[in-house]
Amino acid sequence: MLIISGDSFSARTNHRVWHDFLQPNPKNKINLAWHGAGNFYIADSIKHIIQANYKSIKKVIIFWSEYHRLDLLVKKPFNQLHRMTPSGCWQFSGGIDNGSAKWKEVFADTIKIQGWDDIIKRSISQVDETLQLLEKHDIDFNFGFVYPDENNKIFSKHKNFIPLIFRQWVQERNLHGVDDHHPSEDGHRLFAEEIKQYIG
Repeated sequence: MLIISGDSFSARTNHRVWHDFLQPNPKNKINLAWHGAGNFYIADSIKHIIQANYKSIKKVIIFWSEYHRLDLLVKKPFNQLHRMTPSGCWQFSGGIDNGSAKWKEVFADTIKIQGWDDIIKRSISQVDETLQLLEKHDIDFNFGFVYPDENNKIFSKHKNFIPLIFRQWVQERNLHGVDDHHPSEDGHRLFAEEIKQYIG
């Protein structure tokens, strides 16, 4: 079983995405990625899938999101940027204030109390702890990052690191889709070909 997690660059959309070209049979893959997700949700999704299925997992590939994206457990989500895990319902900030009263109600106090520096530090810890968990269970995995960030250097020497920044790679090759941000289907196909050399 192939396990995928990440944000909208790996989530289901109206065309095939990169991992569909690596594993076209949906019966052999679980995709946990979702639109707007941050590293708190991504880490939690991987933790629970390992607890439930680690003996059947053949490969895990994660593309981590922006460190300043805050995900919080809520009783009731207020938009489509949310996902369930056994921990509960994760509401995604998407990294920026979208101007709505609900966004401020859910995220503003936490950001004010904790501060961005602490949120980013904890987001980095989510990545580190997940990699350690995968290693502890001796699971074959690879990981990379969607967005460029100085903090990515912390992980760049890891033997399972994919040294391609997904969003940057798309921009440099002008392989955007209709929204001018995410890859086109052809962009996903070419990215899948590119990362084969790193994932074994």
